[in-house]
Amino acid sequence: MSCIQDQVSRIQYLSKKQMHIILDHTAFLSKIRELAQQIASKYPQRDDVVFIGIQQGGVALADEIVACLQQTDPSQQIQYGQLDIICQ
Repeated sequence: MSCIQDQVSRIQYLSKKQMHIILDHTAFLSKIRELAQQIASKYPQRDDVVFIGIQQGGVALADEIVACLQQTDPSQQIQYGQLDIICQ
């Protein structure tokens, strides 16, 4: 089975199950801020830290984390990139 077919099968399976919200939007953003604070505490000098958002959902997550980190210390440059992995 190809990667795409596998993903479609998983989506179809999940759509048949009843979905439950585990974090609403506000709680999700709160967790992102908490994660950003932990990263900022552990790596106060972010010279050795690189964020890579993996397409598709990982980019949105990385965008939010990087934005939160930039708010905590706008003077620090954050290295950030995006990666698109293609299934074959």
